[in-house]
Amino acid sequence: MSTSTSSEPSTPDTDHPLIIELWTDLGCPWCYIGKHRLEQAIAAAVPVGQVQLTLRSFELDPDMSATAVSIPEVFDEMDRVGGLPCLVQDAVFPHGPSQ
Repeated sequence: MSTSTSSEPSTPDTDHPLIIELWTDLGCPWCYIGKHRLEQAIAAAVPVGQVQLTLRSFELDPDMSATAVSIPEVFDEMDRVGGLPCLVQDAVFPHGPSQ
């Protein structure tokens, strides 16, 4: 890869694609959204073959229950243990958790 001091954009090195390793929790909905948005951005901005996306698995919460829990229940538990600022909960549920 060459370096350039001119103000003109450099030509991409098509022989060596940019490799992105994405560490993500495959069960996390926010991670899924981030992965999907990254894929969309790559598809919209980069010619095919110039980026190689490699997924790596990382479990965000190994102690998470196998039983589904509603978001309001999660927030209530986090409030109980002091783990979630009220501002975040208010931003997610501006009219209260029942909305």
